[in-house]
Amino acid sequence: MLQFSLLLPLPGSAAVRAIPIDFLQAPTPPKLAPNASAQQKKEHKELSEQLNLSTRALQQWKLLQPSFASHPAILLSDARFTTRRFLAGLPADVTLIGRIRKDAKLFFPPTEQPDRGRRRSYGARCPTPEQIRQDQSVAWQQIRIHASGADHDCRIKVVDGLLWTPAGAHRRLRLIIIAPLAYRLRLGSRLLYRNPAFLICTDPQLSAQQIVQFYFRRWDIEVNFREEKTLLGVGQAQVRTLPSCQALPAFQVASYALLLLAAAAISPSDLLPLPKWRASHPAERISTQRLLQNLRFEVWGRGLGLSHFSGFSSSSSSTQNSEKLLHALPSALLYAQA
Repeated sequence: MLQFSLLLPLPGSAAVRAIPIDFLQAPTPPKLAPNASAQQKKEHKELSEQLNLSTRALQQWKLLQPSFASHPAILLSDARFTTRRFLAGLPADVTLIGRIRKDAKLFFPPTEQPDRGRRRSYGARCPTPEQIRQDQSVAWQQIRIHASGADHDCRIKVVDGLLWTPAGAHRRLRLIIIAPLAYRLRLGSRLLYRNPAFLICTDPQLSAQQIVQFYFRRWDIEVNFREEKTLLGVGQAQVRTLPSCQALPAFQVASYALLLLAAAAISPSDLLPLPKWRASHPAERISTQRLLQNLRFEVWGRGLGLSHFSGFSSSSSSTQNSEKLLHALPSALLYAQA
């Protein structure tokens, strides 16, 4: 599956929400049999080139780009799309922030040109990102970014003006190295560290703090995929025909995008009240599970003849009999996790 999501800032908050804006099934060709002929191998190679995920992503972006003609676009990608195939076709006015390998071969710009012969496009070899991370002569910088409802301090190293052959000699890159972040599995447990991250940015004008902040926000795209798989069951519908298998996942993702877009225009006070044990820690944004719960309330409420919602149960009287319990049953039904 190939998906583009748009990061939408939430009003009155530093948080963002990723809204799916494009969804495409992009399967790769199945593996050939061991006894495949030379002609079959040739045809399989040509088909693999056409269905390459980076090629499909570049084609889809070219279809989406006219919608962003009046705004500078910043693409956030993982290492899968930080490739020669994708970068070679990327327009010069589009900024890419993506991960690279820790042993990527980077170069400095050429300092001098030979008197005769072909001009040099690349200069001396630069140390690999991992070597720069371990180099004590390159100082760490401290920046502050917002993620998961809180501000965090990050240590980074920045190297400007680098060249990378997959990006071409005409793109000057900014390399950002993020130190491993510390975390604990539980309170009082020993301190553990995540792996370091190595980023490149095709726009040297962006500050290091902006680049890291943008990339931390990219995690919402992974949240989209998780919710589409677990909450919506994209790709698990019981359909048989080929058109249905192709159209239904896209329809589910489009419905999910409309739900998230509608959530940006409401406040938590417009939704069902939270249980008492959850109200003490208000979230920075409304969860998708809660949005689905409220959607069921609106749909089922019409069938139950409810025009308002007054709580899970009434505490006006301590006596409980069958007649008064019936008023709490719609509340219990609407709070049920279907």
